Amino acid sequence: MNTYENIIENLNKILPLLVKEQRLNHIYAVNSYALKLAKIFNLNPLKISIASLAHDLFRDFSFDLQLKIAKKYNIKISNEEKKHPILLHGKNSALYMKKRYNISNDIFNAIYYHTSGSPQLNDLGKVLVISDSAEETRSYPEVNKLRNLSLNSIEEAYKFVIKNKITYAISKRLIILEETVNTWNKYIMEV
Repeated sequence: MNTYENIIENLNKILPLLVKEQRLNHIYAVNSYALKLAKIFNLNPLKISIASLAHDLFRDFSFDLQLKIAKKYNIKISNEEKKHPILLHGKNSALYMKKRYNISNDIFNAIYYHTSGSPQLNDLGKVLVISDSAEETRSYPEVNKLRNLSLNSIEEAYKFVIKNKITYAISKRLIILEETVNTWNKYIMEV
């Protein structure tokens, strides 16, 4: 039986086999930060751990392997994902976790959309997106502002992350994922 505890135990066993040491440190830092937020906002710590431990499960895989996994899971691959297969790592990880452990939809969505964000994410998913950007090994100009926001409001911190994703993409002349734009537009329309 796949209890949350068993899933976490299995993830801790396989992670060192699937990711490089630097990525493993990031994953554990995301988990630590997410658990801190889970405590503040009274979220299920076991679900938080599963999502945070699994979010980058396939992040270090080659582009060819990302595409092969996505095809195996019948993921509709966008033009952006064909050009930048690394964008598939969250989707691949989420589908693996669903097939292997039959994770709940909120854990699935958190993992699936952790790179782009999504208007449909609940607080579990938002905490993963926030923690992925705010964890202790992250160092960029506004990280402390994000950390402070995250201790007081999931919504404000999530909105801040989405804004930063868009600003960063524009500054680096990168594509902006459709889900990221949709998430931002949702916030703008609520004002």
